[in-house]
Amino acid sequence: MPNQSLEAEASGRSVDEACADALRQLGLSRDEVQVEILEEGGRSWLGLSVRPTRVRVRRLSKAVAARQFLENLASRMGSSVTVVLGPADPEDELVRLCLTGDDSGRWIGRHGQTLDAVERLCDAVATRVSLDRRRLELECDGYRLRQRQLLEALARRTAETVLRTGRPTSLEPMTSAERRIIHVTVKGIPGVASASEGDGNHRHVVITPAK
Repeated sequence: MPNQSLEAEASGRSVDEACADALRQLGLSRDEVQVEILEEGGRSWLGLSVRPTRVRVRRLSKAVAARQFLENLASRMGSSVTVVLGPADPEDELVRLCLTGDDSGRWIGRHGQTLDAVERLCDAVATRVSLDRRRLELECDGYRLRQRQLLEALARRTAETVLRTGRPTSLEPMTSAERRIIHVTVKGIPGVASASEGDGNHRHVVITPAK
């Protein structure tokens, strides 16, 4: 079973040796932790013995681990994007990062598919390192904001139709993140309700009159 500790302490004849022991305890690599030297090794004042070096290693926060992963990915891709930590919002429990740059379009892809894939991969890597279960949201030059606004408008228009006709209306299949935006928007409109139906790539939202 993977180690679920947030930090580990270890001793050794050198910083590298002590870190290696602590990293084995956590199952992480050196670039996935912060290292704090608790005690420098060396001989005692009588010169009769050698004091071990003591270190404490801590897991990176989810935001830092995600930014580090994205910066490494951008470097390998030869991309000039800059990774910026987004605003913290404890109410919706999101970890946000933003990509900006001249070639940001290659990160978005067709209908945001590339951005969605990178977001899932980044979230998985950062969660493993940090153990933070909050959802990660990756923005790229305002793409997510524009999509959110379009989906909110779609939810409001569809809700108005349902209220006028009294009949349920099904929307096109969407990702879980897109469906979440629809559900949140509909929840704030009296007289209507929403639910997700279907499986896999066919999962979609149905807006109905509230019971």
